[in-house]
Amino acid sequence: RLLDPGDVVDLQLAARRVAVDDTASDYAIRLVLATRDPAAHGLPKLVGLLEYGASPRASLGLVRSARAMALLRGRQRAVAQDVYDVAYDILNARLALSYRALAEGFTIDDVLVELLTTVPAPGSMAWAPPVPSASTVPPPPAYPTQVAPAYADAAAYVARDPQVPSSQAMQGPG
Repeated sequence: RLLDPGDVVDLQLAARRVAVDDTASDYAIRLVLATRDPAAHGLPKLVGLLEYGASPRASLGLVRSARAMALLRGRQRAVAQDVYDVAYDILNARLALSYRALAEGFTIDDVLVELLTTVPAPGSMAWAPPVPSASTVPPPPAYPTQVAPAYADAAAYVARDPQVPSSQAMQGPG
């Protein structure tokens, strides 16, 4: 079934309740700061290539998107991997290349690949177990082989919220 506007609002509210690891927040901030001062973050290749880096609001966008990604993956906690996985799309529209970079043929893709492969992510962390689901959909496979269907685990997360009346809770397929 398709999502109606009420389902979308319920998912937005559920995403806001997803906790964020301190390491994930720190990683989001470090990625943004690295676009503003590449030399100080071990990115000498990027010095002079950006007219301006991502604003502080970009770190908020990274964290908000990481929460949504964690929810889609059936977790109640966003981790640094979620930040990494959304960083390319979030930062892509928030950077501007310098005239020098454009003249030398650099692209935003070049900058983002260098950024994401150089700025170290926090150490490996064990992911929290998926949210229990009452549906008969099998649990999602371990990341990164395949992304789990959003409806089952997200529905269980929304339905468990005491603030959302059961009549508004998202229903699984059927």
